[in-house]
Amino acid sequence: MKIARDLDFVEVKAFAIRGLQGCTIDLAERVGIYQKYTADITYLIPLFAELCVRDEGPTDEESEKMGAKTSLMIFRVRERLRCGSTGSVDLAAAIEAISAAVGYNTNASATTSSGGSNPGSLVLFLIYGRLVDANITSIFFRHYDFDRVWRRS
Repeated sequence: MKIARDLDFVEVKAFAIRGLQGCTIDLAERVGIYQKYTADITYLIPLFAELCVRDEGPTDEESEKMGAKTSLMIFRVRERLRCGSTGSVDLAAAIEAISAAVGYNTNASATTSSGGSNPGSLVLFLIYGRLVDANITSIFFRHYDFDRVWRRS
């Protein structure tokens, strides 16, 4: 990933990230690696959201791996999501809150310029390695233009 980042090989970096998705690396360490090698925010948002919906907040060790700024953002979003909530936190709400916290445009189109479906959105689900329900899938497709990751020149 270092060489891909240094030489701006977007496809190689995406390939390396896909490889890391299959590894048994904890969330905080994965976040730290992605940040170190400047992975696109679209790879980080699901990880941040998963950290927010967990029952426990990031540990001291996890906070060290992610950095103080990221840990603080996650704690703030967790607090906002849990304020007034009686049950578990919804992953879709966490994604929305994280996107707002990092300034990611949640109004981006989920279709390509030809009007077709966005292949980048599907790739995220394969990279993330999770089977998610249709409601969360539709939120990703509706709100995020992941195809821009693949269009870079």
